[in-house]
Amino acid sequence: MIDRAELVRWSQIPEAADRYLRPFVCRGALARGGAAIVGTNPATAITPDGVGFDEYMDLLLNLEEFTKFYRHLRIKRGKRATSPTRTGLNGMAKWLSTLGWNCVLDTNVSPYPTASKEDLDLVPPKWQSRWVVVEVVHAVKPRLLILHGEEALKHFAQTLAPQLMVRAQLPFTQLVEQFPRLGGITWEGGEVCEVFVCPHLRFFGHNGGARFLPLCVRSS
Repeated sequence: MIDRAELVRWSQIPEAADRYLRPFVCRGALARGGAAIVGTNPATAITPDGVGFDEYMDLLLNLEEFTKFYRHLRIKRGKRATSPTRTGLNGMAKWLSTLGWNCVLDTNVSPYPTASKEDLDLVPPKWQSRWVVVEVVHAVKPRLLILHGEEALKHFAQTLAPQLMVRAQLPFTQLVEQFPRLGGITWEGGEVCEVFVCPHLRFFGHNGGARFLPLCVRSS
């Protein structure tokens, strides 16, 4: 499904940049047909002086170990241990696991970490590496996909599911309140994925998933 060479290609530092790409972080054993959470881009930059590349790739495959490293890194940099977004992501991943989703992947429109969306907009498109999420999603073929935030919704509809563009053009607040289930898409091979949208997870806190009641989709 995903071999080490692919993970290397998705994670390596873009030419002339200074930080690793973060293609995803996985809760549970990486497998096809799990759940995927898609946001805009990571916030906390991880660089070679903080962790070696091989160890970094191992962290991406283990959410618990990644979270320990991430918290230590942020404290070392004088920041709060966990950002609101990471708190919401971990809460959503934990909640999905209680619904039977053994593999929960959190990924982003861009794997290039910046402190804000405004900072990301200043990054050269080549560094933003938006091709990564397309390859990741096609590789894991999730059966459940949650788009958190308007940027994630628009990019996903434009690049991976043009059939969702009509819904994506509705006012975002109306969409998440009235039509959070966007519909199903079919991957190559016939696998069907249910797609939902919700507000950005920085607003969700530790009980992230449980607050999003329309998303009570159990793994079968």
